[in-house]
Amino acid sequence: MIKKKTIFCLGLMWGFTVCIFAQVEPKRISNAEVKQMLDQKKVVTIVDVRGINAYKAGHIPTSISMPSGEISSRHKELPKNELIVLYCS
Repeated sequence: MIKKKTIFCLGLMWGFTVCIFAQVEPKRISNAEVKQMLDQKKVVTIVDVRGINAYKAGHIPTSISMPSGEISSRHKELPKNELIVLYCS
């Protein structure tokens, strides 16, 4: 019985954590929309989630390299109150 309660409580805590941190649903935007943001000098962080070799071969100016496999360990480097655009190839 204790195991079932423990599992239930952990599941409940996980659910609350997801609700708290998932405040905004991701939205897909077009290349043209990103270009427009950059042209208008809007405050936006652009993150290239491709591998480092692809990033070195060419990337959007001002973008930062954060390969998709590193996001979970590096997400704290991203601003909290700023639009973040992730892109890949």
